[in-house]
Amino acid sequence: MGRAYTDVDEVYERVYIGNVCFAADPIRLHNEGITHIVPAAQEIGRLHPDLFHYHSMDSPLKDGNDANLQYWRHAARFINDTLGNDVNARVLVHCNMGISRSTCVVLVYLMIYQNFCIEDAFAILKERRAGVEPNPFYWEKLLHYF
Repeated sequence: MGRAYTDVDEVYERVYIGNVCFAADPIRLHNEGITHIVPAAQEIGRLHPDLFHYHSMDSPLKDGNDANLQYWRHAARFINDTLGNDVNARVLVHCNMGISRSTCVVLVYLMIYQNFCIEDAFAILKERRAGVEPNPFYWEKLLHYF
């Protein structure tokens, strides 16, 4: 039996993938220790800008065939810089369901800054979060460019 789907999971040290329900709840964010947020979905944006530090580049990502490599790299750098500058920081990367777009951002972080190959990075995420699955277009972009 696999892992059950949850609103949020710590998928790497101090890096979380979650859905919009979790991202919309400031009490749950605070209880989980989240300090920084990367919205990986164009339709969501910054939900609590006065309470948390947000990635400064608005997400251009919609579900579908619109992979934005610049956004993925910028978001991955934000995660790396945040964790490197503050030992107490915890970063949430979220999209609507916490399955595809947020997974891509964390995969790029793991490949660029933690030196994982895509297969190993994806295995880590699948082990730690149920349902992670970049859409086929995003997966092709990841395979081709990283």
